[in-house]
Amino acid sequence: MQKDIIQELENKDSITVSGICDAAKPYFITKVGITLSGPILWYVRNYKELEEIYERLSFWKKLWKAGLPIFKFFYDEDSQNPKDWQDTSSLLYKLSRSEKGIYLVTFKDFISRFPKRESFENLSIDLELNEEVKLTSFLEKLIDIGYGKESSALAPGTFAKKGGVLEIFPINFKKPIRIDFFDELVEKMVTFDPKTSSKEKEIDFLQITPIYNIEFKIQTEKSFKSFISKEAVTIIDEPDVIFSQIDEFKEIQNYLSPFQKIIFNSFPSNKEKLIKLDFQPVNSYFSNFKLLEFDIKKALKGNYKFYFTTKNRKAIENLLGPIPKDRLEIIEGESLRRGFKSEKEKIFFLSDWEIFGRKEKVKKQKQIDTSFLSELQPNDFVVHFDHGVARFKRVERIKSDGKETEYFVLEYAENDKLFVPIEKAEKLSKYIGFKKPVLHRLSEEVWVRIRSRAKKKTWKLAKELLSLYAKREVSLGFSYKKDSSITAQLEKDFEYEETPDQLKVIEEVKQDMESMKPMDRLVCGDVGYGKTEIAIRAAVKAVESGKQVAILAPTTILAQQHYDTFHERLNSLPITFDVLSRFRTEKEQKKIIKSLAEGKLDIVIGTHRLLSKDTQFKNLGLAVIDEEQRFGVRHKEKFKKMRENVDVLTMTATPIPRTLNFSLSGLRDISTIDTPPKGRKAVETHVLHYSEKIIKKAVKKELQRKGQVYFLHNKVETIDAIRARLKKLIPKAKFGIAHGRLPKKELAKSMHDFDSRKYDVLVCSTIIENGLDLPNVNTLIVNQATRFGLSELYQIKGRIGRSDRQGFAYFLYRSKNLKDKARQRLSSLIEMQELGSGFRIALKDMEIRGVGNILGKEQSGTASKIGLGLYLRLLTQAINELKTGKIERPVLDVNINLPLSSFIPKDFISKRSTRFKIYQELSSVNNIVKFHKIRKGLEKKYKKIPPTFSNLLQITKLRVLCQKADISDLKSSFVFLPDGTKKERIIIKFAKKPKPVKIYNLLDKNPAWIIDMEQNQAKIDREELGRKWAQGLEEEIKILGSTKLKVQSEKQYE
Repeated sequence: MQKDIIQELENKDSITVSGICDAAKPYFITKVGITLSGPILWYVRNYKELEEIYERLSFWKKLWKAGLPIFKFFYDEDSQNPKDWQDTSSLLYKLSRSEKGIYLVTFKDFISRFPKRESFENLSIDLELNEEVKLTSFLEKLIDIGYGKESSALAPGTFAKKGGVLEIFPINFKKPIRIDFFDELVEKMVTFDPKTSSKEKEIDFLQITPIYNIEFKIQTEKSFKSFISKEAVTIIDEPDVIFSQIDEFKEIQNYLSPFQKIIFNSFPSNKEKLIKLDFQPVNSYFSNFKLLEFDIKKALKGNYKFYFTTKNRKAIENLLGPIPKDRLEIIEGESLRRGFKSEKEKIFFLSDWEIFGRKEKVKKQKQIDTSFLSELQPNDFVVHFDHGVARFKRVERIKSDGKETEYFVLEYAENDKLFVPIEKAEKLSKYIGFKKPVLHRLSEEVWVRIRSRAKKKTWKLAKELLSLYAKREVSLGFSYKKDSSITAQLEKDFEYEETPDQLKVIEEVKQDMESMKPMDRLVCGDVGYGKTEIAIRAAVKAVESGKQVAILAPTTILAQQHYDTFHERLNSLPITFDVLSRFRTEKEQKKIIKSLAEGKLDIVIGTHRLLSKDTQFKNLGLAVIDEEQRFGVRHKEKFKKMRENVDVLTMTATPIPRTLNFSLSGLRDISTIDTPPKGRKAVETHVLHYSEKIIKKAVKKELQRKGQVYFLHNKVETIDAIRARLKKLIPKAKFGIAHGRLPKKELAKSMHDFDSRKYDVLVCSTIIENGLDLPNVNTLIVNQATRFGLSELYQIKGRIGRSDRQGFAYFLYRSKNLKDKARQRLSSLIEMQELGSGFRIALKDMEIRGVGNILGKEQSGTASKIGLGLYLRLLTQAINELKTGKIERPVLDVNINLPLSSFIPKDFISKRSTRFKIYQELSSVNNIVKFHKIRKGLEKKYKKIPPTFSNLLQITKLRVLCQKADISDLKSSFVFLPDGTKKERIIIKFAKKPKPVKIYNLLDKNPAWIIDMEQNQAKIDREELGRKWAQGLEEEIKILGSTKLKVQSEKQYE
């Protein structure tokens, strides 16, 4: 594979590569990079993407033990900090020398202003053996180009003078260098090991690359290109997306024109010459081990090599028994999230997420309001609970008073800066809204007013929700009878074998109906997974107990489809049922409505017509709502009222995230059907540029196997013209037409004729979206697919592949340059081809479309002002307070300033998102039990915790203990005694006047404390706390948090 690529590169300036999913691209480029001798520059859209790709490249490099350096390029041209320039200068030096490796660069950094290459090279210092050097001037120049003086040169960018010896660690070297001088003559230069100081290799020439100089700020230009050697290969990933996102992309293309390029393009034009690969996403099994076993056996026959990344080796080994050891590699440790496979490469790559991922997904949904910080990237918008919306710039380590701490640096309007210590990370959340937010000023009170208004609105929504669900909790519903012989006969007559999930949900619905509490259950199951059968059994159970049933569908066609299914299943039972829709004449409708009012009709199936004022039930007991999100606002309001005293069963294939959120927060019951029916195959999905050749080929292929085709064109004004064009293209095929503007009799006839196979192809609108179940239709062609939402496209795709026959879906687009959101939607359809993707599609749709579709119009405006994370936090708080009747006490904000350097070293945990996640997790701890649980988990995972990390844990524990003891400030300061002696003193400030018993306990433990009740303070000299003063302080703050006369062991806290 990589040989073909390299051969093509030698013959052309650029090559286009398609047929490769995102997860496989780092694997592919690592293979190419190992073979190439020069640098590869991979341009990415943002820092988040950069981190993800870096993680995957590092994985393959480590696995293959490849000598292939991988570099991340982060650049802040406004930074005045020499440390920020160190990596930049080092990478520019490596690029200019054409050093082998993969360099990851964002487009933003590529078009930033850099120091001119000329000034960069002029500031480099060259040193030769036997050269005369004026040492004082030489050291001044080192400082001038950003090197720092230290006692030993053990870190890049430092130097140390030791008598007649100079140690220096140039940023362009892997090891420091020791230079021996004889007077002013360079006598000897040798590299040495920074850990052992042992000499390694003598050198004759040394070039010291600059880190930073004031000239870098003055003489700048868009000069990144000038540092790239001609041997470099550049990678552009999905140019259509980049073009739609980055205004300067044409300028960038001009800059890159002299270089060889590998262009990844999922949707190449028909004119492009390309190399087509076959890297596809693997199924997401989500604990469906039978499907996993099936795929493994199939791959074993194809002689595949298997790679599994896992955090649970034993569990994986138990699952993978049949795979021979020589074809299996299990990599234990950090588990990557997405797998892939390739028949040509004979590789099958899987991770924990694909195998067990469903549990992780649900966990993520529950934590939607607290899990954003780990994804934070420079220049992302964030929300600070106290100060409002800002732009996150970076994490900066600041040294003061002998200690080092890391801070989140936030930028507000008018260049106001806020430094947030890592132990207060819980105050931050990533901004998620559906438009660019307004930055606030630090000094203004506007944010306090915005947050206050938002809190009132979340309280209003919480009251509405709880009022509705409270009525249901207290109201006595109807308890339905246990199953009778009719139910037994119905279950016996079911011609298919129920899936385990189906049986589980049926049992849950029965239990709901037999209890006195009104049912409100949401059933989520992918298209064709048997939700209708659950509705049928619930309906029969209701009728057996003398109740009427209403089945509500969003479209006339779906209502008719449900009626046909009910007719097939209930025709032999003593149950009356009918359908009320615009397909019925006015006379028929009146007759059905009269029968409902008189109680002569047991089950009615219909559209929103069932919600009209003239439709009255004599004894309605159960309402089944299919695809509730497809109904209008007025209809949903009627559903709300209905829920107060009627059992409600809601069914959906792609639940809207708001529904999910309420279900997961305990306001609704939720059931999921994850298991596909026996023999069902995933629909083979293709996303392609519009081509009549593709249409002709797809239709002929389906007709050859005696099947039928849906051709979806959702513009009624031109649908007849499209049918005429298709007739001309495929004259032997018979074409029907169906859309919502056809007269009702004509539409009904068209659908009936297609079902009777009088037509081969149905040219239609989205009227087919909900519920059509025609097993002989197994090819779908969607014209101008970019005009649809993701959930809509997924629902449409569900109309085919509903038997044991393979289904084919073709999503065609016409745009030359796909916009990012359109590409995301189409890519998601390819990535989520596996059976049972409805849940994931719903969440992906939320991610693409933003919060506007999660909340109502009024609430989405509020969420946009304060960000979704903070909005959900306030909503959850309001619901809890209204549920319990207790106003949540604000957690005491404790300020700690102690001489303890506290941060997670980068060389201990290199992945920034992991460090951020730990910072946020620790900062949100508000009780000692949770702290000990987190600490034990960290110690188990990371074994030996470095001192600064240990200090961070110590400070976290002190903060929790201070909150329990009502201490608002804990700090140290130096005081001078009358005799001139300098002493360090620990000072505690109470948030409110402490109870005397607390002070008694404290003095009983350690009489050295000085109590100042007027200032609400307690002070002690640090030396009085013992050699391990921090642990001593911790013990004594515990006493202040207790009202007992004698404090017991730590067990009372744990």
